[in-house]
Amino acid sequence: LTTNITVSPVFENTIPTQVCEGETFLDLVINSDTTIILNQTSVNGCDSITNYEVEMLRPVVVTLERQICENETFEFDGLLLNETGQYTQTITGSNSCDSTTILNLQVLQVIETSLEGTVCRGETYEFGNQMLSEAGIYIDSLVTATGCDSVVTLNLAVLETSENTIDVNLCAGEMYLRQVYTESTILTDELINGVGCDSILTTNVIVAPIYEQTELVDLCRGDFFIGSNRFSDTTFAIL
Repeated sequence: LTTNITVSPVFENTIPTQVCEGETFLDLVINSDTTIILNQTSVNGCDSITNYEVEMLRPVVVTLERQICENETFEFDGLLLNETGQYTQTITGSNSCDSTTILNLQVLQVIETSLEGTVCRGETYEFGNQMLSEAGIYIDSLVTATGCDSVVTLNLAVLETSENTIDVNLCAGEMYLRQVYTESTILTDELINGVGCDSILTTNVIVAPIYEQTELVDLCRGDFFIGSNRFSDTTFAIL
């Protein structure tokens, strides 16, 4: 009796496999690198071993921090965004796994400031690149440290200067403000009025002359004249 014994080899095969994190492979959820051994029966009735060396691919997550100014928009995932918030975009990355982009968008408000300004008539008020001399409301736009507009509104009032004239009547030789005047003159003083602007005071100093008249009076010796008897020539001044 001759018996021929034929021994068939066991087939073993190793297959590298890439699976995205959280996906299912051979009914197993993949959360880390692993090796899965699959035993099967080959056509010759012997074992066939397949080793799956599973490499877990992590999804790509990118976080963006962006700021825009009020009234501006930011394009993201085909949308034009203009409100503060967190936005997410998921696409298939180069490793065939999900690639997630997280956008944290902050909308910076426009800063609005109101100013009250005053300027005296004839003077100018510097506002931005403007030199203003008329009352009104003016608006200027500046750029803040964040790069956004800052709107400044100025309400400008023009204050009037003052002009006053007074007359001072003097007799020649009389004193006014510690000065003796013998003839008429005009004095001009620049003062500051109640609102802080120039006040021009004009003083008309009117000096009336002293009239002098000489009259000769003939008297006899001993005649009474101006309160007493007169016995010699004399001169009287009557004011």
